[in-house]
Amino acid sequence: MKVLQISHGIYPLSHAGTEIYTADLAQALIGRGIDVTVAIPATAKTSEALSKGQLQPFVVPIERAPKGRFGNKLRYATFRGPLWQDELRLLIQRISPDVIHIQHAIGFGPTLFEWLEKFGLPLVITLPDYWLLCPGILRDCDGNVVQCAKLCCADVQWARFGFAGRLATAIAHRRRIKRFVARARPHLAAISRKTQLIFESEGYPKELIHLHPWGIDVRPLRDSVRQVSEDPAHTRIGFIGSMRAHKGCHVLAEAFVRSRPIAASLHFYGGGDEAYIQTLKQQFEGPDILFHGRFDHGSAAEILAGLDVVVIPSIWEESYCLVAQEALAARKIVIASNTGGLADRIVHGVNGFLVPPNDAAALSQEISTIVPRSREIAQTLDFDRSLLDIGDDAQEWISVYETAIARQPRFG
Repeated sequence: MKVLQISHGIYPLSHAGTEIYTADLAQALIGRGIDVTVAIPATAKTSEALSKGQLQPFVVPIERAPKGRFGNKLRYATFRGPLWQDELRLLIQRISPDVIHIQHAIGFGPTLFEWLEKFGLPLVITLPDYWLLCPGILRDCDGNVVQCAKLCCADVQWARFGFAGRLATAIAHRRRIKRFVARARPHLAAISRKTQLIFESEGYPKELIHLHPWGIDVRPLRDSVRQVSEDPAHTRIGFIGSMRAHKGCHVLAEAFVRSRPIAASLHFYGGGDEAYIQTLKQQFEGPDILFHGRFDHGSAAEILAGLDVVVIPSIWEESYCLVAQEALAARKIVIASNTGGLADRIVHGVNGFLVPPNDAAALSQEISTIVPRSREIAQTLDFDRSLLDIGDDAQEWISVYETAIARQPRFG
């Protein structure tokens, strides 16, 4: 079987969840005899990575526009369309995939869906976030298109169009993708139950949306496990990931301060919004609250090995959280916001603990309760619950591909 995956990036070029998962899944599928190619938009980083031999041979960067000041403008003027269409067409002709799996299309835009439809190939689309519904991805608008134009689109490339322009573009974005789904009827893979429910509430056909949680490579995390609280008198609490306001780092810092005096330290690992991080440092940094900066995902197991408790204080509808899975695999106590996909993976008191999102007082109370008894609590938790290894996940994807191929055989 030949599979073409399309994503907006891939690890090690990017360290976000979708990119890491795309790389891990491709490796796992290849290990099971599947011929996988991953197409990503070409950037300056991909050129540098290629020159250093840092990209896997299955990764194919796609140039989006000719170099130079005019970009695709001259191509549009001569009715040729953007350069990426030519490059992707040549790739499809060369590898002749049996199925196309779109992990994320934001790097190419909604046009990608309509353009791929012309090939008559089975299409599988992962729903890793809410970009198909909300150009701002986070869906702060809660489905209200007017609020989407006001809140979600203020920071995207449409911001310069003013409110009326953003509103018109947001409406067109939603309609365009929904019409494509109605015509092409692709297999839609929601990575959490909450994501599935939100897409159904937005009018996407229920019969097309299938729940497909993501797996992780469990082995290296299990290999790195150490006993919780090697120093029983001191507990290391950690946040791992992108440090941005919607991730709730400020809520965690405030909760930790409220928990004092406590025999613990708080460690932030990750980069992100530099202005936001600097504000956090100015307000909270001290002997027991440390900021360790950016890290390579390859060192995640080592970081987890040095922590006792991992907190995921997201204040948005987190569709999925890679860190939650990794922390469970490393047998760490997880305290997470009771929102989105986190509530799918964490069962309160069974394999971790849930607190209301954006509630520093409730999080502080949970920290104060857990820290003095962290060793005892860790021995009672079922860390294997909700874990899915990437190998088993890959096998499930193979079944999805086979079903998609059988349902829509190649033609033309």
